[in-house]
Amino acid sequence: MVCRTLTFLAERCNCIASSAIVIRCCLSVCLSVVSLYSNNWKLNDTVLTKVDRCKYLGVMIDNDLKWQSHIDLIYSRLLKFTGIFYKLRCYLSVDVLRLLYFAFVHSQILYGIEVYANTCHAQLNKLCVLNNKILRILQNKPLRTPVVQLYQSYNTLPIPKLHHFQLLCLVFKYLNHNRKLPSIFANFFTRNSEIHTHNTRSANDLHLSCVNSLRGVRCVKFKASLLWNNLPTKLKEIKNLSIFKKQLTNFLLFEDASD
Repeated sequence: MVCRTLTFLAERCNCIASSAIVIRCCLSVCLSVVSLYSNNWKLNDTVLTKVDRCKYLGVMIDNDLKWQSHIDLIYSRLLKFTGIFYKLRCYLSVDVLRLLYFAFVHSQILYGIEVYANTCHAQLNKLCVLNNKILRILQNKPLRTPVVQLYQSYNTLPIPKLHHFQLLCLVFKYLNHNRKLPSIFANFFTRNSEIHTHNTRSANDLHLSCVNSLRGVRCVKFKASLLWNNLPTKLKEIKNLSIFKKQLTNFLLFEDASD
């Protein structure tokens, strides 16, 4: 399996490579797999180096796909802003402080959140706490201020909810603007009506594949489908993306706050 994958990568690289391009590849393999196979994998006669993590398109990918390395990277980037925002909040207006949050903090959190936030809450906790702290600093709110109030003021969501928000937007685009998505998502989700012809209440819901492990539950296809099926009917009937995003934000922030 691994050999076939490497051969495929080599063929693809040969199609796009030129003499001026040097292709560097890193192979990250789980320890359980490494114990069964040799480490001397090659791609175009170049030995692939086994690493614990590597960066691809700005996202740190670790060998066990727990995303702890990327979460730590975002945390270290955002931590430096706490002291800066403490000083700036006395001199800048509320609107400017809000712009600073979305420019320097929210943008870092949002990038790749569909992937790295698909992990357990314990690993995301320190990043969530830091984000709450930054919001409290920028809004100059006391410690007893409810967290929901902080996010409502900036019209955004906590990190776990923002992860759900992005997945649900993907489903919405698939169902209503399929042609605007990359071709890889052309047949990504399946309705129950495509599986059977029975006129049931869930006929228009998305089909849930059978999973028997935690990794299966966290699979984007399964998780996004489950989230969509649990939405109120009035939300699923919306066809305009802007309206959907606005109402979905309110739903996730208040009605679904117990998650």
